[in-house]
Amino acid sequence: MTFKVSTAKSNSELVLALDLVCQVFFSRANVTQEIFRSHKELDWHNFEFFEKDSVVVAKDFNKVVGVIRIVYRVFHIEGEVYKTAGFTDVCVNDKYRGKGISRIMMEYANNVANTKCDICLLFASKSVDYYYNRYGFWGVSTFNKVIIKNQIFKSNTCFQSAINQNLDYFDYLYNKKYSNLNGFMERTAKYWGYILEKCQQLKIKFKAIVVNNRVCGYCIYKDNIIYEISYNSSVDIKDILAHFKTYHEVLMEIDEQHYAVSQLNLLDVTLCSRSCIFGGHMIKILNTEGDLDVKDTLDFIKVKNKSINFSKFNQF
Repeated sequence: MTFKVSTAKSNSELVLALDLVCQVFFSRANVTQEIFRSHKELDWHNFEFFEKDSVVVAKDFNKVVGVIRIVYRVFHIEGEVYKTAGFTDVCVNDKYRGKGISRIMMEYANNVANTKCDICLLFASKSVDYYYNRYGFWGVSTFNKVIIKNQIFKSNTCFQSAINQNLDYFDYLYNKKYSNLNGFMERTAKYWGYILEKCQQLKIKFKAIVVNNRVCGYCIYKDNIIYEISYNSSVDIKDILAHFKTYHEVLMEIDEQHYAVSQLNLLDVTLCSRSCIFGGHMIKILNTEGDLDVKDTLDFIKVKNKSINFSKFNQF
């Protein structure tokens, strides 16, 4: 068989690529095929970073048999700004596996990324542990979590559903409170709109924190898990915890340097982290002579023995 790898050249190729992604990944989802496709369509078509060279396809004549989608972002580590190519929706048609298509696509996508970015980033599932190391990707995230034994707190805040009119202020708070953390990614108004719609799709709560009829922050959560939170000086973390009083524990997926952690004094708190160089949140340094090993990768981004986290809503 002869395969051709290139970026998608037409809308019809994009549709075929999306069809393959839905076919390959639907079996891992806990939703109907129709709902799963609607989720992917939002990621593909309403996502502002979708560019002409964003989808790499492998073709057997006119049949798309492999896909890599490239998401262009800007993220910060240790005060440095990196133009980033995120690789996602990496898949090959079941009938074409074992023929080296993934390797050819990865090499092609890497060459595309080299022309405009400093780093490649991907979020790998556990099922492909060790796989991406062969392409120079290394797991760098410390997966920090804060577990709080909840108490009964009183609060002068209320939660209201976030709306588009809130998003500019949320962006201000996000930049103010997250920009000093490793793994911070820049967002635009359109990206905030994407987050709002994505939360609705996934039945994740995106709430404005309100004090005396004024919006003072936001909280993104599901059940007792807080994915992202930011608020101004009129709010304390205990005001937030009061809204989770039905749960014995509250889990916050935030960096240990997040300012909310400093407000947890005198509470029963457990800080957790883990490292995984062979999977998870993985990066590759571009424009180098040969692939770097994990030590040189960490040295390059200056995060050795330091935490680095990617918010759920900065993943792709």
